Amino acid sequence: MRTLRMFVGALAIGAVAVGSGCGKGPSTSQCEELLAHITDVEMKSGGAAPAADLTADQKKALEVQKTQLPDHVRTAFMDRCMKEVSKGYVECGLKAPDHDAFAKCEKN
Repeated sequence: MRTLRMFVGALAIGAVAVGSGCGKGPSTSQCEELLAHITDVEMKSGGAAPAADLTADQKKALEVQKTQLPDHVRTAFMDRCMKEVSKGYVECGLKAPDHDAFAKCEKN
């Protein structure tokens, strides 16, 4: 999960910090959507088949796997995403199709 580590690392150093108290950070649902998207990008980069090529059972199993991210990783991601990240960074990340595109989001 290189992208997730890269994203959490960027959050940790404050590369995408939101001004304190401005209230313009992303919502819980936006951060959850970003985490799911990062997981999808990671799976694709690891050679996983596109969702369109999966059977219904495989899609179900994949969704279960996505929810099995360790709690401490999910909690850290969500806390930092909601408190330290700009909404623009999250919106950029949601459109990023690969690792390189995620790296470019740091400029937002």
